[in-house]
Amino acid sequence: MSDQSREQYIATFARRVLRFRVLGVVAAVVSVVALAYLSLFTVTGQWLDTLIMYSFQAHMPFQDVARTVLHTLASIPALLLFALILIVTVLLRKRFALLVRIVALLVVSNGATQMLKYLLVRPDMEVGHSLANSFPSGHVTLATSVGLALIAAVPQRWKSVAGGVAWVAIAFVGVTVLSLGWHRLSDVLAGILVATAVALLVVPSEWRPFNDHFRGRSPAVLAWVALVVSAIGVALMAWGSRTEIGQPVSAMQITELAVMVQPGVFLAVFSTVLIFAVSSLSVLGVDHLAGN
Repeated sequence: MSDQSREQYIATFARRVLRFRVLGVVAAVVSVVALAYLSLFTVTGQWLDTLIMYSFQAHMPFQDVARTVLHTLASIPALLLFALILIVTVLLRKRFALLVRIVALLVVSNGATQMLKYLLVRPDMEVGHSLANSFPSGHVTLATSVGLALIAAVPQRWKSVAGGVAWVAIAFVGVTVLSLGWHRLSDVLAGILVATAVALLVVPSEWRPFNDHFRGRSPAVLAWVALVVSAIGVALMAWGSRTEIGQPVSAMQITELAVMVQPGVFLAVFSTVLIFAVSSLSVLGVDHLAGN
């Protein structure tokens, strides 16, 4: 390749990366704004969010195991310790520019979530019990930011493993906080999206061939299909349940719906798939950019 051709290729690649970053960040931010409006400021969003949370509590198995793991390996102190280990590891490798990016990812994403929690107020629309705002989830934002930082921090040969670990960890924390009643679905999705938006802004980019099982088009296509199918499933369950919801919406009404196979079980299953799909797209997007 001649010097001129190489320069043209580098310029084309830089434009593609910039376009990918901008589109990804815009999509994440717009999604967070839409989730905030629908889940906090509409009656339908409030009761659907609550119904999904109750459905998880009623039907998700292994809650005792999940609670134990969430209080130990996936607790906030444990995640902070893991983040510190990542920072020290990068520092010892003398990757100072990468260190700045990782610290920025951790600080900005979690700071943004805490700011949103402070600024947003969940109005009482007489939907079940009066619940304070928990949007976005701090647990999920921290887990996502640490997982995405791991992808950026590890050497090239370990990025696929890091991506798989990050994907499972993010989705596990999201599903667990829902099943334990700590957060609602919108909180979980917003937590993933906030950290993803920041990661797409700050992680380093590097061209490399899609030469392993975790990269390439197929996983992304599968994740998008899962996202669309699960989102449609949640919408259909909500539409079918609308006639059962009166005004005001009592906690008893929501509980009775949640324990039923339809919509309760279906909402729990579709929401689980949705969390895994969004987690997968987050990891794949950042892995696509992360260079080392």
